Amino acid sequence: CALILALADTDLVAAAVAAEALGALKDSTAIAALSAAYDRGILERSADLRLTAVGSLAKMLERPALKTLQAARSDADYRVRKSADGGLDALLRRPPAPEKRPPLADSPRAYEGLVTPGPRHATLRTARGDIVLELLWEDAPHTVANFVRLAGEGSYSKRRFHRVVPNFVLQDGCPRGDGWGDPGYTIRCEINQEPYLTGTVGMALSGKDTGGSQYFITHSPQPRLDGRYTVFAKVASGQDVADAIEEGDAIEEIVVGD
Repeated sequence: CALILALADTDLVAAAVAAEALGALKDSTAIAALSAAYDRGILERSADLRLTAVGSLAKMLERPALKTLQAARSDADYRVRKSADGGLDALLRRPPAPEKRPPLADSPRAYEGLVTPGPRHATLRTARGDIVLELLWEDAPHTVANFVRLAGEGSYSKRRFHRVVPNFVLQDGCPRGDGWGDPGYTIRCEINQEPYLTGTVGMALSGKDTGGSQYFITHSPQPRLDGRYTVFAKVASGQDVADAIEEGDAIEEIVVGD
């Protein structure tokens, strides 16, 4: 089957699309390949591949899928764990367990529990100049902590702004450079009362609780985004630099400090 072969595609997004399509077909001959795709998603830190592989296995209702579904109950991503639990419920014909809220930061490598506020500013260094962000620890502590950790690890260095929409937003933080990447885990949304004004910084999402490393900065007020995307910072200085950024421009580094 071409879809099974596509699970080994070097492009992880293509592999995830193939995994999802196999689930729609409910082809039990693909169970071994989907299980291997889940393992690959662990090795290559692809939350989307793990999620689609487990979601498709959950639809099979076949005993060979049991081992991977059981393993996925301990996955770092809440969505994967939830999908695995649902698949096991259906496969073993047991009553669904009461749904639990995901932890505030959904990864062994992300922050959980109480967060102590840290540095108040982060400087995005680019060839066009610096953009200084004020970090809003009180409004979105886990999101800020996640951003600070990734910046400290150098995850944003040399990353390119893959999306720039005039009078709307500029977006960065994708490991793939095309908007389809993630850091291998997701964090929960922290919706707050901060409005989207000029220079507001929010988490990019593909759905509820799917934040990771991608973020955006607004070029102008965007009230339609209020209450939909976590606000975790705002531009303290350098909005003119943000407005001058063009698609493909790179961040040299992000320096976090007071």
